[in-house]
Amino acid sequence: MDDVGQLKDVTRSELLMLLDQIKGEKDLVIDPQLMTILNHFTTAQFLKKNGIAKMFRLENTHLDSPTKNRVYLMRARPSLMTSVICQIREGKQRKVRCKYHIVAVPQMTHACTDLLEQHGLYGEVQVSGWPLDLVPLDKDLLSLELPSVFTDLYLDGDQHNVRIIAQSLITLQSLYGTIPTIHGLGRYSAMVKDLFQLLAADQGSGDGSTVTDGAAPRIERLIMIDRDCDKVTPLCSPTTYEGLLDDVFGIQSGFVEFDKSVTGKDQPIKLLLNSSDEVYAEIRSRHFSAVHPYLSDLVKQLQVGYDRRHGVSTVQEMKAFVTDLSGMKQQHRALATHIGACEVINKKKREGFLHKQLQVEHA
Repeated sequence: MDDVGQLKDVTRSELLMLLDQIKGEKDLVIDPQLMTILNHFTTAQFLKKNGIAKMFRLENTHLDSPTKNRVYLMRARPSLMTSVICQIREGKQRKVRCKYHIVAVPQMTHACTDLLEQHGLYGEVQVSGWPLDLVPLDKDLLSLELPSVFTDLYLDGDQHNVRIIAQSLITLQSLYGTIPTIHGLGRYSAMVKDLFQLLAADQGSGDGSTVTDGAAPRIERLIMIDRDCDKVTPLCSPTTYEGLLDDVFGIQSGFVEFDKSVTGKDQPIKLLLNSSDEVYAEIRSRHFSAVHPYLSDLVKQLQVGYDRRHGVSTVQEMKAFVTDLSGMKQQHRALATHIGACEVINKKKREGFLHKQLQVEHA
């Protein structure tokens, strides 16, 4: 499966359909943890072209806007619902003429519904759900982006995520064809498999198939493994470039933010880490000790490319050089960023923390 464009299109269309049902201009108040995820499906400019007047972060602060519709796009969490309720009640106290809408991701929960009822707002707020499940972080990498799933399942005993995971597999199968073979290791994997097959039978032909438009299967095998089958691996220190980027800078939904220590500029930059960055694609899985030599070779190759300008003598040669120049500049920017990130990681290693931690783990 090397094309997630169809998944992006379906997810974006479902969001736009929900927003289109709300007539007139509307403000969109977004759960901060959904902002980065939203960037994988749409842009601020695209949303504004489709009826969004202003966008705000969902925070515990006063929100003032003359727009007649306010849409809260949020994960169905009681803590977030409490913030929404506070803003709605404050608006009503100030007699703001506004219609309130809540789009819960992936669906509204009983706990959030109870909170609305307790504050007398359930009948006054239009509630719907956006079935966002699989987020395409790269052409061959999908994520549910459920950071609390381990805590929910193993600490709180909250199994609502089992249905979300099973439904995501239904989405995957409907787009890419029936998955003929499914393996599971662990209690929750078995629960997901059973629920997935029940949902598939209800939505399909009774044999678990949900293939649409005669799509041929593109996924031959699905393997599910419970996290508690291997609790040690996530606690070990990474040694690859991508792992150390996450350790030092933090990767959120496929994005990393670099500050002045990397870029040399006052304004931080947010970089999407996927295979569209050819430099990153080559070094992401390399052991960190092999990254610097590889980047050094790329710098030398790039310099050779720039030096070609001295040998340009004909119009055709000049045209060819100008054509290549855009790609070289893009590679130049990527190299500068990743070299800067390597320097920061090396500094952390020289401070001794990473080295000492690895020594302890290896012992």
